[in-house]
Amino acid sequence: MNPKATLLFGEAPFTGVMLPAACYNTASMKGDTGFVCEVSFEEGIRRMKQWMLEGEKDIPV
Repeated sequence: MNPKATLLFGEAPFTGVMLPAACYNTASMKGDTGFVCEVSFEEGIRRMKQWMLEGEKDIPV
């Protein structure tokens, strides 16, 4: 992933396997393990991008 890339949610056409929204439901995980997501998917991606950009400072060129 290019850490300098602009994130565009929903802007690119999806070309992979189409799964129903029910496949992404984490309710059963909460019931099984007690785990509850505290960060949205989009926020998690933003945080990962920032983490990657910060890590580049430590990479020798």
